Amino acid sequence: MVMWLSKCSLFNVGTIFLCLILLLLIVIDPTMQAYDHHTNNKASKFVEHFLGSRKGDNMIGIHHIKQYFAKYGYLSPSHVQTDSNNDGHFNDELEAAVKKYQVFFHLNVSGVLDSKTLSLMGTPRCGNSDHDADRTLQQHNITKSFYVLHPTKWNKRNLSFSIKPGTRPDATDPINSAIAAWDRVSALTFVGDEFSKADLKFSFLKGEHGDNNPFDGPGNELGHSFYPPNGNIHIDADEKWVVGKFTGGVEFDIYTLVLHEIGHAIGLEHSSVESSIMWPVQFPGTIKDLGKDDIDGIKALYP
Repeated sequence: MVMWLSKCSLFNVGTIFLCLILLLLIVIDPTMQAYDHHTNNKASKFVEHFLGSRKGDNMIGIHHIKQYFAKYGYLSPSHVQTDSNNDGHFNDELEAAVKKYQVFFHLNVSGVLDSKTLSLMGTPRCGNSDHDADRTLQQHNITKSFYVLHPTKWNKRNLSFSIKPGTRPDATDPINSAIAAWDRVSALTFVGDEFSKADLKFSFLKGEHGDNNPFDGPGNELGHSFYPPNGNIHIDADEKWVVGKFTGGVEFDIYTLVLHEIGHAIGLEHSSVESSIMWPVQFPGTIKDLGKDDIDGIKALYP
């Protein structure tokens, strides 16, 4: 308990939310068996304290829920900043944010923090924002697709990549395989280069690592990337990473995460299609590959 309270003292949205899940009274919903199977009972648990919370309610901790939605693009940060003195108020803006989140993840759109919404919020995911949910939904209505193109892209088709020297040796093959997967389906060509010169740079990092977006230890945020023309891909070294073989516990496949993060580094945002590699969430013990939505997206970005 002391260890978790100490971790909660760090002002990190992902860590705070996980601590709320672990420290408050936790129950398991019988309707969540599909989530149980994927998440090893960690993210399938939800906080009874928040279960059923809705507009008009007042309760301690809602401010951190608002921080979560602001971090991932569902709530304006201004609503969080101006709300700090009214921590427990479930207001109109939060209800709208919950609804946007539920629409994006194809959940029941109620504006209520139900069990499936809370469970998904507690599941490990990419640290990049889902960006403006309104823009994502508008694009879907226009194109009838779910992939989202970032406003910036590379102004060349030949990209170099490199893995930071000293990186764990077992990461090389899955990173190369992920690069090859995008190479096969896109108009882009990837070639290896020195780390200092590469367009895409892969690094396993811990905690605060100089980009104002610190990692939070095991669970929560698995990695994040920068959009063109930056190309830095950061992977949380504190996670339990494996290469296609799971031994039990909360383990994550390197290839799956890297394949996702490369998508950001070449200009794709998050998709609301669960089968897409650009879906924000990565369940422990699962392996994914590129889906039709990903391929359609990269072909649209680099025709």
